[in-house]
Amino acid sequence: MIYPRASAKMRVGRRNFARGVGGSLLALPFFASLARRARGADAPQRIVFVYLPQNDVADGMLPASGGPFSLAGTYLEPLEPFANRVLVAYGLRGAHGHHGGHSECLTGWPNQTPESWKPASGPSIDQLIAARVADQTPLASLQLTLQNKDIAGRDDGTISWTASGLAVPPIPDPYVAFAKVFGDGGVDPTNTEEQDRLRAMKLRVVDQLQADHARLRARLGAEDRRLLDQHLALLDEQEQHLLDDIPLNCSTGGDPPPDTSPEDWDAGHWPDKSPQQISVLTGALRCDATRVASLMLGFSGETNPHPWSGNTKDFHDVAHGSNTTEGARLFQVRTWEYGEVARLAQGLADIAEGDGTLLDHTTIVCVPELGLIAEGDEQHSREGELGVGCVILGNAGGYLATGRSVHLGGASYHRLLLTLVHAMGFEDVDTVGAQGTSVLSELRA
Repeated sequence: MIYPRASAKMRVGRRNFARGVGGSLLALPFFASLARRARGADAPQRIVFVYLPQNDVADGMLPASGGPFSLAGTYLEPLEPFANRVLVAYGLRGAHGHHGGHSECLTGWPNQTPESWKPASGPSIDQLIAARVADQTPLASLQLTLQNKDIAGRDDGTISWTASGLAVPPIPDPYVAFAKVFGDGGVDPTNTEEQDRLRAMKLRVVDQLQADHARLRARLGAEDRRLLDQHLALLDEQEQHLLDDIPLNCSTGGDPPPDTSPEDWDAGHWPDKSPQQISVLTGALRCDATRVASLMLGFSGETNPHPWSGNTKDFHDVAHGSNTTEGARLFQVRTWEYGEVARLAQGLADIAEGDGTLLDHTTIVCVPELGLIAEGDEQHSREGELGVGCVILGNAGGYLATGRSVHLGGASYHRLLLTLVHAMGFEDVDTVGAQGTSVLSELRA
């Protein structure tokens, strides 16, 4: 596991700062400081959403019935060391097709307009939860992806949305992600002079962006002004956070990702990129820089081959294939993806915290784009008998009963989203999405 350590030679200049972190101000609040609080047995709960493109298949995902709960023989097998922490929920009714499944993924507001991946409303539950804990950590949330920057900036490449419908795109570059979390190339969090310098630089960037927004606003139409005002509200909020600041006391302890973007990362070859993103994510949770995060392992309608997993074909064609060969290829891709989830889980399990480990205080939710299918099912559906399958690792502080699989009998997928919000302690929220009006008691401990 890589944890960045600050050193003088790692500091980056103003140009790299603007390229690596300053540009993300337009889309995502960020803070260089890290909060490391003294924790006892009441360590805070975190939640991480992992997005998996395409559909799942019953033969590959569902554990065998009867006998002790085990993930052996499924593509969830990389999670077998954590089987007693795993909850496989399926039989949830969701929206139809790529656009509907993707847009409702974390919002519960599917957009059924063909070729539109933007949800009909917001917020996504990661942003809902993040807003509740934003004053407790330097970063309200952290969004990462394995895709390239072009896809990360599209609606089909993001799953996070503000209440006003503004996209919160994920970060595709591990170095930029590192800079967002740990600051200006790893400025020593105990060096007050350097931190003050960095904070002043960020405030100047915010001021400049606010001035640019004001000049631009006069030349825009009503709808564009509305969107620009949403950006301006985010900048105002970020400026206040920078002024308030949260005390720093977290040693980062290692080297940052390389300040490069290897060609194969953007071409969809991720065996090197994924561990880097997971390392940044683990470090952010370890230092309590954020308690809400997401990692996208692809985009809606994913087409990249995954040759390192054994599949060399367009993943969209593979996922929608009906023969045994295509099923085996999908099994290979999903096994690799859940191997990366296991990498994240193990990294968290290796970090002691309070009365346990960081994994004990983190819930990892694997949300699919499409439904769980059996032979003969419509491949794009989230509405069939098996519905949507969701894999949860962690019990959210004892809220969920794990070590089992549960068929939920066609209940709305949106109820799962509400259940996850309640699991994080926000039981005053009574509705999520279009149909999430009651929690799934079947998942409760």
